[in-house]
Amino acid sequence: MSPDHPDYTADLMIRKKRLLIDRHQVAFGNRSIPTSQITGIRWGILIKYTNGVRTNRSFLVSVCTTQGTSLNMECHSKFFSLGLDEKNWLAFQTMINSCLANVVPRIVQIISSRLTGGETVQVGPCRLDREGLHFTKGALFWKEERFISWKHVGFDAENGMVIVYDPRVRKCRTSMSARGTWNAVLLEFIASAMREQ
Repeated sequence: MSPDHPDYTADLMIRKKRLLIDRHQVAFGNRSIPTSQITGIRWGILIKYTNGVRTNRSFLVSVCTTQGTSLNMECHSKFFSLGLDEKNWLAFQTMINSCLANVVPRIVQIISSRLTGGETVQVGPCRLDREGLHFTKGALFWKEERFISWKHVGFDAENGMVIVYDPRVRKCRTSMSARGTWNAVLLEFIASAMREQ
């Protein structure tokens, strides 16, 4: 299937606003960003509790540009409205799938080209370069710089966190919020692109 296939387009109504994600733009309500300008993405789910009871679930997909313009697309569900929660979950999946087809490949290409060209890119606690990922563990006098090569880096996701680790060294790991950290959800795609270089 080509990116022009309709399955790659998200065209939804969220909170009485039209959401459109296609190969040309990401639009929500009266705001839009051309996909050619998008350099960052993040997504995730936030579950809120009141007195130990789940009361709300928020689904967020957000994109940004190097100029600092961002567009947040968010659906909220109260748990006593199960039909709305299911509808929002399906909308969230549709948004992510459309971003994976229309937005993510370009961002991964931009970042991998920058890394191949000798630049560094910061993603959460990780500094990426041509060779792999660098991050600091510990605090104050016990700080230690860690490095994981692109060849050996592993990824996992748990409780809304993206976990970066070296499978050969048990304590060589760090984590970051998928919902709160720009491009954290892309680290595995970036690693794959860098391994192919």
